Amino acid sequence: MVQTPLRTDKWVVATWEEYLQAIEALACENAKGYYYNSQMRIEMLPVGPSRS
Repeated sequence: MVQTPLRTDKWVVATWEEYLQAIEALACENAKGYYYNSQMRIEMLPVGPSRS
């Protein structure tokens, strides 16, 4: 199965099922997800020494 890279920090058109799949795939990473009006946005949270 070929997977396309997940676009982050940008609103993209997606179904609720696609959003749930994206969130599940990123469950172990530092990410926040939003779904509104048939669009989703995934934000990758910065991680590093300055965030401690």
